[in-house]
Amino acid sequence: MISIVLFVVALGGATCQQFLDVQNGQLRLNGEKVFMSGMNIAWQNYGRDFGNGQYDCCTGNALEDYIVRIKAEGGNSLRIWVHCDGGYTPEFDGNGYVVGTDAQNTMTSDLAQFLDVAYANNVLVFIVLWNGATTPTSRYRDLIYDDSKLQTYIDQALVPMVSALSGKVALGGWEVMNEPEGIVSAGVSDGNPCFDTQPLAGSGAGWADSIPMQRLQSFINKQTAAIKRADPKVIVTLGSWSERAQTDQFGWRNYYTDNCLIDAGGDSLGVIDFYQMHTYAWEGAYTSSSPLLVPNSQYNLDKPNNIGEFSQSGGDGRSITDQFDWAYTQGYCGAWSWQANGGGDNADSFATQAQGLNHLRGRNDQNAGGRIDIILQ
Repeated sequence: MISIVLFVVALGGATCQQFLDVQNGQLRLNGEKVFMSGMNIAWQNYGRDFGNGQYDCCTGNALEDYIVRIKAEGGNSLRIWVHCDGGYTPEFDGNGYVVGTDAQNTMTSDLAQFLDVAYANNVLVFIVLWNGATTPTSRYRDLIYDDSKLQTYIDQALVPMVSALSGKVALGGWEVMNEPEGIVSAGVSDGNPCFDTQPLAGSGAGWADSIPMQRLQSFINKQTAAIKRADPKVIVTLGSWSERAQTDQFGWRNYYTDNCLIDAGGDSLGVIDFYQMHTYAWEGAYTSSSPLLVPNSQYNLDKPNNIGEFSQSGGDGRSITDQFDWAYTQGYCGAWSWQANGGGDNADSFATQAQGLNHLRGRNDQNAGGRIDIILQ
């Protein structure tokens, strides 16, 4: 009887950490520190990869092929975008309230199929809901400003989607918005430092719109909280365009601390689990505080930190292998190169990015980044 109990306990210990989690300041899986080595897909057809039958007819084969190819090159994770600017999904009524994930109600099953292929290939998927790097559609913008409309998105689309996908082991985590700083109103004074964007004046933030920081933080807080209520074990991140919005060091300000997000949206559950900084060079040089120049410890963060976008072509002359190696050895929890389809500004070809993945293939230094070759159970 005792031997049976011990076997059950041992079995439980082996499987209880089946899903990616943050523990003691590290990303961990199956009891080990792990490093997210991968690529941004980030889309095959911008904003139209999932939902309305597009996956089966048009994008699924290409997206699934990226999973297989990323794994074949030694990668273990990817970042993919869903709604983007809100022009195609979710489904809105005539008054701008959300009535579903998409008109044909295929988004959740599309994502489930994508996650199943990722599971078969031992690849973790991070799903990005919205994009802040381009001008939002009016309906998307209304969700940011109107809490009643946002609540319909949470109730009619987000929570059903998160709940349905909660059992997918390949779901590494969720991300409410890519680069909210693209649509922030920079250089605005506020008595609350969390909402004061004067540190961003002249930084380049606000290139696509001018929305108060507090509204963006509230948008992030409320959706993050909804995700965690629907799936308490899942982790959430947020990708910033630069380190300048995710650290209080070097004269910058971290706008996504627990306190700032809760102050903005009022929900204590709506906080992120790990940070994510993007970095590209300007005229061949990074900012002096770039994550590809600064060890992660110098940011003095209370959570793990992933270099979520970077590229050789958008860098300072270093090779992609040097960039991946830096992330692995300098305290970061992951590195996702830009971008698998090879399109757009600062994008590397798939072949170039594959060199970076292969450089880290098979590593498992628990005193550095951690395990690369993960096994999903």
